[in-house]
Amino acid sequence: MPVLTWGAWAACAAAGALLTLAWDRVPGRLAERVAAGLALGVALLGLGSAALAPLLGFCAASALALLLLLAAGAGVAARCGLAALAPRRPAAAAAVAGLAGALAITVPMSRAVWTDAQGLYTGADHNLGDLPFHLGIVHAFLEGDGRRPEHPELSGVVLTYSWAVDSASAAVSALGAPVAGALNAQGIALSVALVVLLWTWGRELTGSRAAALLVPALVLLNGGTGAFRLIAEAGGAEAAWAALVRPPHDVTIHDPWGLRWGNALAVLLIPQRAFLLGLPLGLYASLLAWRALGAERGSAEERRALLGTGVALGLMPLAHAHSALATGLSQALAALLFRRPGFTRAFALAAVLALPQAFALGAGSGTGLGSFVAVHVGWDRGEQGVPGFWWRNAGPYLLLALAALAALRRERAARFLAAAGVLFLVPNLLRLSPWIWDNVKLLFWAHVLAAPLVALLLARLAARSRAAAGVAAALFVITVSSGAVDAWRMARGGRSHRLFDADALAFGAAIAGATRPGDRLLTAPAHDHPALLSGRPQYLGYEGHIWSQGLDGSGRRERITAAYAGDRAAWRELRAAGVTAAVVGPRERASFPGAAAAFEGRRLLARAGSWSLYALDLE
Repeated sequence: MPVLTWGAWAACAAAGALLTLAWDRVPGRLAERVAAGLALGVALLGLGSAALAPLLGFCAASALALLLLLAAGAGVAARCGLAALAPRRPAAAAAVAGLAGALAITVPMSRAVWTDAQGLYTGADHNLGDLPFHLGIVHAFLEGDGRRPEHPELSGVVLTYSWAVDSASAAVSALGAPVAGALNAQGIALSVALVVLLWTWGRELTGSRAAALLVPALVLLNGGTGAFRLIAEAGGAEAAWAALVRPPHDVTIHDPWGLRWGNALAVLLIPQRAFLLGLPLGLYASLLAWRALGAERGSAEERRALLGTGVALGLMPLAHAHSALATGLSQALAALLFRRPGFTRAFALAAVLALPQAFALGAGSGTGLGSFVAVHVGWDRGEQGVPGFWWRNAGPYLLLALAALAALRRERAARFLAAAGVLFLVPNLLRLSPWIWDNVKLLFWAHVLAAPLVALLLARLAARSRAAAGVAAALFVITVSSGAVDAWRMARGGRSHRLFDADALAFGAAIAGATRPGDRLLTAPAHDHPALLSGRPQYLGYEGHIWSQGLDGSGRRERITAAYAGDRAAWRELRAAGVTAAVVGPRERASFPGAAAAFEGRRLLARAGSWSLYALDLE
């Protein structure tokens, strides 16, 4: 089904590109339009299919949402004309760099998820817990009754995760594409769009083609000093080369070395799929806001740019809440610094679009907000001193960012990107999630906002003399080297983790066939349970996700333990909580030795390999 899979995402990109004509009629921006159009189209498909599902069912809603998206794009094009879609011949260097960047990011991104006859795999170490969770969300949409899904790992609790990227994948799968194929193609397409938007954004903010070429690498190959620690510990040139060619572990996130920052590809874009949609949407909203600031106050150009800003920003809460917060903060600060009251219109439009999404995120949520905010200095440094921690984790990037802000402070771009300082300082002073590491979702936006300034500083330094160019090149290489090692580690394909074997895949489908929407499952808590492939929520799934998302699963493990020991009182409690079936498989037998005996002779609903599903009958 590759044609259907890629065709659906191409349709999203085409429809979104046509929609951009409503606020941008300048010709020669075709690559930007397609890249931004893909992000807009994916967000609209995800939101639209979920909104229509209660009326039509998810499959019909997905088809209608895609048709409506295409019709809306065609309607805008008919009204505004197609002249602005005329491509502009790019400079040879930019074209080569663009193709190289797209190819470079495609290779590691293609390792996010794939299937063969033996099961479902990922090639990214940090995807082992996140991928099953996202598969659980996708299947919850696919196998549900059209209503808003429950949390796949905590039954009875409404899903409040930013799920638009997953509902869009489910929509494409509902049209007939394999789930893994839809996810993989979506990740590759959005990552290429991200490279295009990073280059465009850097080009417009800096006015320098050389600086713009550095921006995608500075953002996507972020990392600290781990590569040099790896070389130093290798003990010789030959051993160091071997370690770089076949890295034994990540070098941007490695606890024994005090490294927690993590390369964006390895720890954000591949595992945290919502980031993959939030980043391009946020960049596009910021690009349009920058153009609005460059337009005459009250002009038609300003109004159109702010219209696009409001639309992109308004689509972000269910795409990626942290990106929505970071983008909204940066634009509000820019509006104040530049004294542009016209931005009120953009924020008003964004609020109209965002409020229903905010309600969807908050209504019925089991999230305990009190577990989120607390004083915590130095982010995830542990016992390390703050300066040493950030030197190890960011290398010279922070010093370059500070130098760039000092050197470029009088330039418009520096004021526009002033929010980078806020987005770095606040997560270093407060814990904003139950798990302190999750502050990275705002810290990384600080990194993104600083990238054009760092790139411009390096480009101007390189233009001074040959010696200065050598220094600039050395600083750039040092800054991106650790991130490049981690990206290479994924791209070379040396590691494959099988998350679900063929029996587990079959069992997930068997559960869906043997149960109904609304049924809930008793399982052993595990990050890779095949119940996630059924679309039926677990009474209690992986507790690491429950805790880190601020949810309360207290008391559930005790009831699970009692139920797998055959305690009928626990069974009655579970039935009262809507649990209708129990899984007995390798996870349950390993965690609860009496599980098989407790359900021996009970009504069998489904079986695949060593996995069995029993009715939780009280008779």
